[in-house]
Amino acid sequence: MRRTSPERAGSPAEERHGCYFNILLELQAIRHEMSVHEVALLLNKSDCTIYRMVQRRQIPFFRIAGSIEFDPSVLAAWLAKKDPGLAAAARQQLLAA
Repeated sequence: MRRTSPERAGSPAEERHGCYFNILLELQAIRHEMSVHEVALLLNKSDCTIYRMVQRRQIPFFRIAGSIEFDPSVLAAWLAKKDPGLAAAARQQLLAA
């Protein structure tokens, strides 16, 4: 049975802007493959946007029996590569804790 992340309703990108690196920390804590919906919630995007990114090969994914799935560790590495400052902020937060 798949565990899903809690709903992130009411958490627009502006609220997270100062602590955007928390996405990396959240991804590192997830121990199961993620669905399109889970990734959309995490990135504060619509499911349609994530499907479009998959179609254009703009986000790392894999398929299991035709279903689109995401490896959280690969997503974390992808985000860190896209924004090196994000990874640095996450490291600083971990060291401060």
